[in-house]
Formats: sequence, structure tokens, C-alpha cells
Amino acid sequence: MPSITAFLGNTLILVALHKESLLHLPSKLLYRNLAITELSVGLIVEPLAVTYWISVMNEIWDICYYADLLGGFLGYTLCAVSFFTLTVISVDRLLQGHPTRI
Repeated sequence: MPSITAFLGNTLILVALHKESLLHLPSKLLYRNLAITELSVGLIVEPLAVTYWISVMNEIWDICYYADLLGGFLGYTLCAVSFFTLTVISVDRLLQGHPTRI
């Protein structure tokens, strides 16, 4: 269920950003980057977590090992990208001097 929510929510954000014309281009790019990163978590990392737990329950250790390895690497990497993107968005809003509306 969270994977479906991540897909629908972030796709909706990407469509809204495509239609929005009031944001300046760097802010739009940062919000797109954040939405794509979160979309990747929902479409790649969460299914890998499900694959890991199903392989544990069925005792398929080869799949379990690779799902855990790949899911852990991608999860940490995408979370780091999200964190740094949020940091840059905060700095961008601070330098603009006024809050950005979406």
C-alpha cells in the first residue's frame, strides 16, 4: 500500500510542478528532484523490502541476501539524496527571502 501511495502522490506532484509557472526554475528543479527520489523509494526500495521478507518466510536465502543488499544500498542512497535535496530547498527558500508556495 505505501508503494501505491508513493506512486500516486509523487506523480501528482510532478504533474502539478509541470503546470506551475510561478516558481522559479531552480526551485522547480529541486522539488522535481525530491519527488523523483521519493518515487524511486516507493517503486524500487519498498518492493525490494517485500521481496526480502517473502524470501525470509520461504527460506530462499539467495534472494534474501541480494534483496537485502540492494535494498539497503538503494534505501540509504535515496534517503541521503532526499535529505540533501531538502537541505538545499531550505537554503534556497532562505536566500529568496520569502516562502515558496506550491
